[in-house]
Amino acid sequence: MSEKKVFLSGVGGIGVSALAQYLYFKGYKIYGSDICSNENTDFLVKNCNLIFFENQKKENIVFDFDFFIYSPAILDSNPERMEVANRGIKEYSYPEFLGKISKEKFTIAISGTNGKTTTTAMTAEVLINQKMKPTVIMGGISKKFNSNFLYGDSDFFVVESCEYKNSFLNIYPDVLIITNITPDHLDFFKTFENVKKTFVKFIENVKDNGSIICNTSDVNLKEVIDMACKKGINIINYNDFKIDKLNISGKYNKENAKTVLALSKILNFSKENAKKYLSDNFLGTKRRFEYIGKTKKGALVYDDYAHNPESINVFCKTLKEKYFDKNNVIIFQPHMYSRTFDFLDEFIEALKIPDILFIEKIYSPRDDRKQITSEEFFEKVKSERGNKKTYFCKDHKDCIKQVREFDFNNEYVIATVGASDIDKVSKELVILKKVI
Repeated sequence: MSEKKVFLSGVGGIGVSALAQYLYFKGYKIYGSDICSNENTDFLVKNCNLIFFENQKKENIVFDFDFFIYSPAILDSNPERMEVANRGIKEYSYPEFLGKISKEKFTIAISGTNGKTTTTAMTAEVLINQKMKPTVIMGGISKKFNSNFLYGDSDFFVVESCEYKNSFLNIYPDVLIITNITPDHLDFFKTFENVKKTFVKFIENVKDNGSIICNTSDVNLKEVIDMACKKGINIINYNDFKIDKLNISGKYNKENAKTVLALSKILNFSKENAKKYLSDNFLGTKRRFEYIGKTKKGALVYDDYAHNPESINVFCKTLKEKYFDKNNVIIFQPHMYSRTFDFLDEFIEALKIPDILFIEKIYSPRDDRKQITSEEFFEKVKSERGNKKTYFCKDHKDCIKQVREFDFNNEYVIATVGASDIDKVSKELVILKKVI
């Protein structure tokens, strides 16, 4: 029998790189491309024998592959996709292939505007601790396993399910966890009502005899709950479950943990054992309130993926609560011109919190409506912060230079915040890495 081969376009992305690992474990020889190599592609080359092509061109399609998978960021006009179409090779988008897996397994889908990655990691670790051996695909890196993928030989499939571009509508869950629904991705959805409508539509994908876990008192979930009732889906209120302490910071993470405890009612595992595991052993995920180390003078350095106003607000407040005796310094890089413009007032309000604020230029990785410039955003934020120190950085290098000039000591805690590669700044600032 000839070797099975698959090509993954955009294989450096956090989701597609996880899917590449799944296919490797399923016995496929994996090939893939991206505009440049990164930690994900380096890992796949080393550990999964990925044949990697830097840059994307039709010549990369060196075989009539069994099938071709592409990131949602890969357009129809991409030369690899055009070559695949010419050859008649079967192609799937990344969400479509997740949907294919979800139909074949008992699927636990974790959705919501905020908290998906941490909740996915919590779910994975609790099920592993309960000897349930799930396969897991998440949109971040688990600290415990140092991976965005776990392969299990059971029927359980745990998958982070993103609403952007209606991606999660390809997935068919047996259990759907909804952490929350708040306005985001308005470059695609246009209005918050459309965000809520796509979650309502997702309910229609829940399999027969399925369940949803959510906060039933959240007014933003009213239409979702109405649809679940109409379909006869079992609804579990995660607020019926309690957890007093966690091994990671943030009150919001207790909300995430309660959704996982609620799974015990469906999967019949020990709620108390799960609670103890999350309280004592859960390490969290990278880029979610992640401690990076210390500067030369002893300032603590953190990093967080927060990129919408709500998550930034929560992160800044949590940092202040945890280190109430220190001055807090936030280094923020806005993500997307459209998001920055659409939530301008909310961003301004959240960014009033830090004692000292550095703002980098807006990062926009895809086609985006440029209704506000980086400089305009900075000036608007600065004018609302009054006498609080506020600085503009043209890029990472400039940011590192400016922050180092302050020579922050142990009376400060510094955090990089944003969905781009702003974490590179925090790593450059650190000279002493030590777990605290």
